[in-house]
Order: sequence, then structure tokens, then C-alpha cells
Amino acid sequence: MRPKGIKTISAKPTIHVIAGPNGAGKTTFAMSYLPEFAGCREFVNADLIAAGLSPFNPDSQAVAAGRLMLGRIDELARRRETFAIETTLAGRGHAQRLRKLKEQFGYTIELIFVWLPTADFAVERVANRVRQGGHNIPEPTIRRRFDQGIRNFADHYSSLADRWAILDATWYPSESSVSSELGQTVCFRESTVASMNQHTPALLANHTISNASEPTGFVQRLESAADEATRTIVETARSISTPILTWRDGATVRFNSITERRIPDDVRDD
Repeated sequence: MRPKGIKTISAKPTIHVIAGPNGAGKTTFAMSYLPEFAGCREFVNADLIAAGLSPFNPDSQAVAAGRLMLGRIDELARRRETFAIETTLAGRGHAQRLRKLKEQFGYTIELIFVWLPTADFAVERVANRVRQGGHNIPEPTIRRRFDQGIRNFADHYSSLADRWAILDATWYPSESSVSSELGQTVCFRESTVASMNQHTPALLANHTISNASEPTGFVQRLESAADEATRTIVETARSISTPILTWRDGATVRFNSITERRIPDDVRDD
């Protein structure tokens, strides 16, 4: 296990934005990172709110959950409390809201983008989540959000953040590949950045990236949280005998969650 980073408490309140495509594992990562490594106890998540309103039919409460989410954000902002949100970045509404909160209440914006290489892989990840009892999302919606989220990260959100990082979620545990703090964007894993530039070229198109020899405390905390999230993912898959989906060399690679052996490509799920 990677060593845990040292927690730091900012004098300014922080908004932690956990972003990325559907199926990337944002919520699982957030549940590990926010309370233990970021000291954040307020996670304003519309999906979780909807599930609380109607556990057996959360989609029916999407509009109500969205309203409650915005109301909770306003309440926390008035009290200048640190909180987190989760988003695919498919829309620009959060960018406008974050900019306003940053200017009006002095928030620090931290953006963590959980990256997947293709919309096809995101669709497969969501399908695997459904096999585990999770919520489904229509394939056209997954694909639309994937493309829009990449563009909006590049054009609207990364420049708004005081610090940001991209986690490669194609493998477990996820790894930090690029981060930006104090206006300096650095790379920790050149091969992953090359893959990002190949499959999602718009993602980093607006950034000049230099190499870094040592990860910062911010990155260490992210990777420690990713280690813990991996244990949760594996335990969940094992409990109901579903595969673990990873991605290598342009293709999905499936592993048996119990034996940890690769599943041959010609063996399909039931």
C-alpha cells in the first residue's frame, strides 16, 4: 500500500469536485478520499439524494434530488463550509456556480477527474455496475456525457480550479498521472499521458506539461485513497461473483474477482 499523505487544512473553505465519465468509479473514490484524506464530511451527490428519496426507483426522483442538491450547496456556501460535489462535467452550469462561489465566498476549488479512455469502456463499466446491483444509465447518455465532459474539463473547468489532478481509472488501483498546483502542470506517468493524448486528445490540449520527479502531498493523498477504493471495488465484486473490468492496449481486460485470473476474451458474462 502506498503511504498515506499528510492531511492539510486550508484556511479557506474548499469545494472538492469529483468528476469523470459514468462508470469511472467517482462515488467509490469519493467515499474513501473525502472523509479520510481531504477532511470533508459534506458530499452533495444528487444520485445519493435520489436513492434516499426512492431507494427502489431513484430515477423517478432525479428532478427533486437536483433541487435539493442545489439548495444544500447554497446552504453550505452561506456558512462557508467545505463540501464536495460529483459531476460528469457534461454541462457548464457547475462552472458558473463554482466561479460565483469562488468570487463571493473565497472558496478554493479542487478538481479531481477520474479518467477512462473511451466511451465504449464507460458503457462496459456501467453495464458491469448494473450486474452488481447499481443504477443503469442509457448508453446514448453515457456517450454524450463522455465527450462533453472531456471538452468541458479542458475548456471550462481546469482553468477554474486552484488545483486539479487526473486519475487513470483503467486499472486498479487508480493512479495520478497529471496534476496542476500553483499554475504548474506536471506529469508523473508519461505512458499514461501518452494514452490520454491518443484517446482523449482534447483533455490536455490547453496545458503545457513538465515532468515531475516526486509526487506532491496532494497526489499522495489521492493515490492512498485510490488504494482504499480498490479494496472496496474488489470486495464488492467478490461478494456477488462479478468480474473486474480493466483496460490495456486498447481493449477491455476482465479479471475473475475471486481467483484474480484473467478471463479469456471468448468467455462472456451471463
